[in-house]
Amino acid sequence: MKMMTTKIIELSDVSKSYPNSESPVLKNVTLSVNAGDFIVIRGRSGIGKSTLLRIMGLLDSPSSGKVAIEGRDRKAIKDHSEIRLRKLGFVFQQFNLIPSLSNLENVELPMELAGVGGSERRARAEALLHSVELSPEKWTRYPGKISVGEQQRVAIARALANSPLAILADEPTASLDEKTSDKVMEILQEANRERKVALVLTTTSLSEEYRYSTKEFVISDGVLSSFIIR
Repeated sequence: MKMMTTKIIELSDVSKSYPNSESPVLKNVTLSVNAGDFIVIRGRSGIGKSTLLRIMGLLDSPSSGKVAIEGRDRKAIKDHSEIRLRKLGFVFQQFNLIPSLSNLENVELPMELAGVGGSERRARAEALLHSVELSPEKWTRYPGKISVGEQQRVAIARALANSPLAILADEPTASLDEKTSDKVMEILQEANRERKVALVLTTTSLSEEYRYSTKEFVISDGVLSSFIIR
């Protein structure tokens, strides 16, 4: 008996234009993110990768086309923030940690917003920081008091806080050195393999290969197409 594929995010003929743009940023993009996928989207800076992730994460709306989360059209979803809180995790190039909260509190925050109780919230946050290998003495420090690589680890722990179905990672290693980048990728790959979280990752590099990716695409002139290394 053939098992059904669980579709988390579906984009159908999605286009995006901005008033001051000479041509569409995205043109008729069709893409499905299924449970367990590890998708890499490659392309140069400013080509529309971030816009695509924002549309996938319900942070932006398409000019045309359809976006669905677990089969529900985005237009039929009344509270997009609730979907982002409970279904999707985000990892940004600039981390977007709250500087006035400790690293532990940054990871706790999504769970607090989701109504997770204090003791459970603290235990889960500590377990997540342990899983991304941030040493305990740094848990109570503020983001500005740890390295950029450690900040990205905190951001990944925060993205996993509410056990999302998918993580959208926008060039998560762009500001990191090679050794730290490798570690961050190991953590993301482990989340994909062990936690079964679907991962959509963007990168500017055409030479990087991610061993665990299930699908690879390149975006150019607003068009998304399969990427094949020859």
